[in-house]
Amino acid sequence: MVHLLDNIFWHALTGPQAHWAVGSGGARRYAPGFSPIVGFANPQLPDFDALTPHCGPDEHFYCAGWSGPAPAGWVVEAETTMHKMVWAG
Repeated sequence: MVHLLDNIFWHALTGPQAHWAVGSGGARRYAPGFSPIVGFANPQLPDFDALTPHCGPDEHFYCAGWSGPAPAGWVVEAETTMHKMVWAG
């Protein structure tokens, strides 16, 4: 279970919550109207080109495992830390 936390958004969007996801290739997002979370198969090299057709202008998203300059057409508004925890109970 802990290894799922290594890429939690991707595992959720391609696993148990895939029916609420849209996307292609190495990128998925929750469908409009759900949480503004995106996941990438490889968070260190996110496939923004695969994600773009599934996004509207001025939408805001959260992703995990990636940091760096924004590719053309995208803007990083904030970088922060996310803590992932497992309840062992």
